[in-house]
Amino acid sequence: MKQNDKQEGQLIADLKKGDTSAFEKIFRLYSDQLFRFARSYFHTNEDAEEIIQDVFLKLWKHKEGIYSCDSLKGYLFRIAYHSIKETFIQKNREDKYKQQIALEYLKTEHPELEQADYKLVMKAVDQLIEKLPAQRRNIFILNKKEGLTISEIAVYLNIAEKTVKNHLSLAMAQLRHEARQKGLAQLLFFFLFYKR
Repeated sequence: MKQNDKQEGQLIADLKKGDTSAFEKIFRLYSDQLFRFARSYFHTNEDAEEIIQDVFLKLWKHKEGIYSCDSLKGYLFRIAYHSIKETFIQKNREDKYKQQIALEYLKTEHPELEQADYKLVMKAVDQLIEKLPAQRRNIFILNKKEGLTISEIAVYLNIAEKTVKNHLSLAMAQLRHEARQKGLAQLLFFFLFYKR
């Protein structure tokens, strides 16, 4: 057995016992490599740092399930890879509905507009949604962004389906009104009738 393998095996054994100094050693050994790996997928250091935090949080939470024969480096990189993948799936889900709205608006109303204007439209969408009262906004986002049905939202929030429908209806009415005020009627027309 190589010295490195013995060292790793001991670190894993100590970690499984809840030894925080073993955890710190693992962090010092691999965090920089993991950061570079994560950073290659993202545009900002903050996103990569979130991945590293997630990796080491998962390592600590699931330490008892690590086998001493595992390659620690391989194990950590597998966690990082899955965390990166989950982040992209989540980001895609979060942005999809706003991107669809913004792209449709730019295409139908202002085909000559460029990326900077797309970002402004995305910001306008966010601002309109933020103006909704808290529960109404939450229900609207669960429906439009997360894709939950009315009955699923009712169960999730422990409220009546009729209440969910009322909040969605009021949210749409408010957004229509705000859109007219801002001259974004076409954008909101698409938004409110957009089918996932």
